[in-house]
Amino acid sequence: MESLVKVPYNLWPQLRDLYLLNWPKGASAYCLLDTQINNPKLRKEFNFTVFSPFGDINNGMIGFTHMGESVQVIILPVNNTVMIEKALLITNLIDWNRNVLVPFASPDVVDCLLRLSKTKKITIIYENGKGVKHLLEKNSTIFNISFPDDTYIASLTPEYIETVDKTWSYYSKQSNEFFKTLMDNDMTYVLYSSNDHKPLAWVTINEAGALTHLFCLEPFRGRGYAETVTKFACNDLLKKGRNVLAYTIEDNKGSQKLLDKIGFKVIGYDYWVFIKKDS
Repeated sequence: MESLVKVPYNLWPQLRDLYLLNWPKGASAYCLLDTQINNPKLRKEFNFTVFSPFGDINNGMIGFTHMGESVQVIILPVNNTVMIEKALLITNLIDWNRNVLVPFASPDVVDCLLRLSKTKKITIIYENGKGVKHLLEKNSTIFNISFPDDTYIASLTPEYIETVDKTWSYYSKQSNEFFKTLMDNDMTYVLYSSNDHKPLAWVTINEAGALTHLFCLEPFRGRGYAETVTKFACNDLLKKGRNVLAYTIEDNKGSQKLLDKIGFKVIGYDYWVFIKKDS
């Protein structure tokens, strides 16, 4: 009998709300499910599916996304990893022989994977150290925004996908498709010049409902462009009744300073880890 049982879509809101019981620790899981519930097209394009250990949503969730050759296994306990670890030990749904990314893994999830590594003969590889987790709760006040002169904000357009993609720290063969998908789902925010309509700064919302790839082109830094586009994106989510989650790499002090300035609170640390089969 398979240890990971698929959770039907009609139970996703109930599963999502379980993570409110352990707030704000459960913010990553809540925002992920909330984003997928509210964006059916996005859910389809990322082939997002949800499973719970032994069919009990109180045991937490294992989510899967597939885009091209990229596979993510998203491990999100409600309270602890006891039943998740038991399920991962015997599941046939995960092919441990292929490289798998486990995003925003909490410290207890990492500990769980390290214990499993001995039995499954896998290696856990950390990507870029710790990710600092920031949260702006949905009851926060909407920002008043003064747009810099000769600028406006709109969605990313196809001719500038490559510009955005190539400045991303995780640029890859598949990342162009990633940004196209976000663009098609109205999850991109670009500050353009009113003079030539070229991008100056941008931020996106990823499939997990988190701010990602905040970037300002070097010639235009120091003018408040990053703050403007970030506040605009936050307002869009807040007006929809959403919490706003963000991650920064631990040594990215600039982005952390900006998020702190506009009211985000640090709520913990997560890790991005690759699982590789021992050679």
